[in-house]
Amino acid sequence: MQWSHTEHGCAIAEFDDLYGQRCSIQRSSVAGTDALWLGVDVDFRGTAVNKRMHLNRAQVQELVVHLQHFVGTGLLPGEEPK
Repeated sequence: MQWSHTEHGCAIAEFDDLYGQRCSIQRSSVAGTDALWLGVDVDFRGTAVNKRMHLNRAQVQELVVHLQHFVGTGLLPGEEPK
């Protein structure tokens, strides 16, 4: 990922998913809370459509636990190897 900044000074990185769909992770500029945007960047007939998740730090912390489990095992919590 290559990091840059939005016109509001928020860090942003773009990447492609397994289907070649353009995605991004971006620090949010929402006032009063630490948050980020994460997900697919959609272009519908030349207009950007927001299909990204807007997550606060507590939500990211909960998600990270599950993502780390997947990185370590290839499974989600509660799944049994096949």
